[in-house]
Amino acid sequence: HEHPEETSGLSLDDPVERLSGVSDVRKRQLARLGVRTVRDFLYLTPRRHEDFSALKPISHLSVGDEVSLIARVQDVRTRQVRPNLRITTAILSDATGQMRATWFNQKGLEARLRAGRDLIISGRVGQYLGRLSMDSPEWEPLSREHLNTARIVPIYPLTEGLGHRWIRRVMKRALDTYLPVVVDPLPESLRIRYGLDELAWALRALHFP
Repeated sequence: HEHPEETSGLSLDDPVERLSGVSDVRKRQLARLGVRTVRDFLYLTPRRHEDFSALKPISHLSVGDEVSLIARVQDVRTRQVRPNLRITTAILSDATGQMRATWFNQKGLEARLRAGRDLIISGRVGQYLGRLSMDSPEWEPLSREHLNTARIVPIYPLTEGLGHRWIRRVMKRALDTYLPVVVDPLPESLRIRYGLDELAWALRALHFP
């Protein structure tokens, strides 16, 4: 039998920059996560999965929770505390309450987090002066896709400059291109005996359950 990699010219050992959308900057960011090959990228395991049909409202959050939530920006301000420290603070709300989110040294953030914008915020819930808060949460604009699909979404380990949305988009392309060359090391008889899914199927389900 011909090896699928031989006929397609693709290999899981291809450098990650062979994936569409991976620039030199992205390559360096991925390297900080230990990702240098397509194989490394496909095995970039989500830290957890968030069910977008069952997100908690602000009033149900507790300090220490690691969550995603939908909230609207009420107010956003940036102040230069000292030459090397710039703090952006947003007041976020939903129908049940308010919380504060803070980011450090993120240039141009205030313009993107304008008042009235609906966001999905992900991070660990803390407390500031008795009110719920999040420090440096990951965020993305709420889109029609989130609301329509109400799907289970992967939350990845991140490094500065690299967002969940970018990883999800490139991951989908990587899976579509490279799953045909994924070879399952387990023989079919063993998989049947133990009720195990095929490796290519399991990798897709890991990222897009």
